[in-house]
Amino acid sequence: MTSIRALLCLLVVAFVPTLAGAQAPGDVLVQDEESIQFFVSWGFNGQSMIAERWTPVRVYVWSGADAVSGTLEISYRQDASQSMRIVAPFSTTPGRAVPIETALALPSGCQSVSVRLLSERGRRLRARTFSRSSSRDDEQMPQILASTGVPLLNLGQTGIEQVSTAIVGETFGADQRTRTSPASDLWSRLTIFKSAPLDMPSSWMAYDALGVVVLESSRVSAIPRASLDALRHWLRAGGSLVLIADEPGNDWRPLLTSPGAAPPVRLAPPTAIPSHEDLEDLVEPSPALTARPITLTPLGERAGWTTRWIDPTRGALIAEGPVGLGWAIVVTADPQRIPRIASDDETAYLWREILRDTLGLSARDRPDVNMYWGGFGYEPSGATPRQRAAISTILDHTLRAPPPGAGVFVLLIVAVVFLAILVGPVDAIGLKKLRKRQHSWATALVYIALACVPAALLPVLFRTGPTMYARSRCVDTLPPSLGGDSVHTALSSTFAASPGPVRFVDPAPGSWWRPVSALSAWNSAGAVGARLDCVQTSLATPDGLARQNVPNDRAGNAQRLWTLRTTMDQQRDATRISASLSRDRTTVRVAGLPEGCVIASGALALPASDPAPSRDPGWFDLQPVAVSAGAAELRLPDTRPAQDPAERWRPLHVPEQQPWMWNSSSGGYRPSRFNDLPGATDRSRAIDAYLASGHFALLMLELEHAAPDTALSVDNARTNVLEVHRVLIPMPEPLP
Repeated sequence: MTSIRALLCLLVVAFVPTLAGAQAPGDVLVQDEESIQFFVSWGFNGQSMIAERWTPVRVYVWSGADAVSGTLEISYRQDASQSMRIVAPFSTTPGRAVPIETALALPSGCQSVSVRLLSERGRRLRARTFSRSSSRDDEQMPQILASTGVPLLNLGQTGIEQVSTAIVGETFGADQRTRTSPASDLWSRLTIFKSAPLDMPSSWMAYDALGVVVLESSRVSAIPRASLDALRHWLRAGGSLVLIADEPGNDWRPLLTSPGAAPPVRLAPPTAIPSHEDLEDLVEPSPALTARPITLTPLGERAGWTTRWIDPTRGALIAEGPVGLGWAIVVTADPQRIPRIASDDETAYLWREILRDTLGLSARDRPDVNMYWGGFGYEPSGATPRQRAAISTILDHTLRAPPPGAGVFVLLIVAVVFLAILVGPVDAIGLKKLRKRQHSWATALVYIALACVPAALLPVLFRTGPTMYARSRCVDTLPPSLGGDSVHTALSSTFAASPGPVRFVDPAPGSWWRPVSALSAWNSAGAVGARLDCVQTSLATPDGLARQNVPNDRAGNAQRLWTLRTTMDQQRDATRISASLSRDRTTVRVAGLPEGCVIASGALALPASDPAPSRDPGWFDLQPVAVSAGAAELRLPDTRPAQDPAERWRPLHVPEQQPWMWNSSSGGYRPSRFNDLPGATDRSRAIDAYLASGHFALLMLELEHAAPDTALSVDNARTNVLEVHRVLIPMPEPLP
């Protein structure tokens, strides 16, 4: 009987990975009552991760007749100088496989990932190691897809699978050369994942890997509440969503609106759509085509939404525009039912027309270059050359590490000279008199051991300068009329003046932390200087459960003397500032500034009086001003606005065709480099759309102060904070 049970347990373990790629195996029965087992589902398809971007991972755990609780521990090498260890609590339900949701940001050169289950007392229950060159004891690692790809998550929409392949065959009304040409670089880089609504992650950062999500409105009700909230938060924090709303109902509203706010679009009931010019330029429309005509609401027009495929008599079939700090495309006709003759080519062509601009911007932000083609080295942190250069430049600019004092080196030199005297003349004369020259090797070892004691203690006892803590943030904030969203990306660097645990005090709820490094390494082997311990948990908030990945605040993170640790975190609902423009448009009033801050520089972009697509905004350079009681008043110069912002606020060109030159071509510091940080680039499209609508101005401020949003536990640490804020300001009504 025992052998039969063991055989059944092995069969379950063998088939579970196959089940993981298809569906969550919540009904898998446990056959071995005395063991605890687990398997890992990687990414959105169970076997693939996206390099340098947070990607969901589910670990399914099942036990015997008794429930087991403990912690899940996942560790891997994050970059050339740091490693990452993530712990998450778990508890099993007898007879069922319980999923533990996590998210990892694996580097492209990651060689192995260790997954362990620990009891409440820390005893190891089960452990598995996944590696690239799997040995007898290791298992094969998941595929790590290059960050240069453009991942798309498809939630139930049919006909989209052919978008990434070449379009061939007969055409109906469109340009023959366009329709029959091979797949362009954009479409060949597109990777399509499928997911069931019940398998959607419940963490907004778990969608970070995706370029766009395609969702049918009829499937919104099948998505769990936590996952739906996470998808909405990801969209408002810079994500891109394509919503197919061709069915009756208002299931689409929670994704495009905040509670109590008006939607940007209005959808009519489904109706027959006659053929019209916009569609005939693409395909020959079906005479039985039905759709929900879409029109913009006052909020949508004010927020910069636009329409496409317009029927002059009924409305448009596509509307797109910003939602929070993200981007949404609403399609009210299923592309598979639009052509008169349904085919994969016709449907794929229409999908390309829908996705071209959105995926094109995503591909531009993820240039098709890699630093290490073989993937056996560690690249600097960042998914693109611009992100790598921004991280390196900001860290170099903000960190001011004091060098060790001269006295330390003098004492070390004295100790070395004293050791040489002992090993040389003293040892030779003394042992010769004692006639013990044959034991010189033993006395030399004693002298060296004695010299190691002051060599280890002197740097600690005679250290100079305090611990240095630099915090740099890029914060994007919308006014209340647009939902009031505020999202940040932040870099932290700590230079330790003494060894011991370092803790981040009260990291923001719902934030996601990870190590970053500007170093590169061709050889993936070797020691790792530091490890960041993080805890992934669910946190109760007024909006429901929010997952987070924050540094361990109990044990802290050990840091050696004179070592540097650098981390990055991303967060929704960041600390925000508010701004308003006077009616005569000559003064900007800013409130909510940190105490003791200094406005180092600023820029204001006013929309053109005629907000046509060809009209660029006018830029004013703002001079530094004093801050009093967290508020400041900035006056616009009496000159005409410039066509371009001041030099320090212009985007810096990075030659992306020479990725190996990313560090030397990153240029000097300028506040515009904050816009190139991970996450900040994704939010730029929405900010540009609001500015182009003519109803909003854009204020950019560079702040310096010493009061970080996340403090350090080290006493007497010298803190330097640098923040760049991008704030949307509603344009006031002009004076009569």
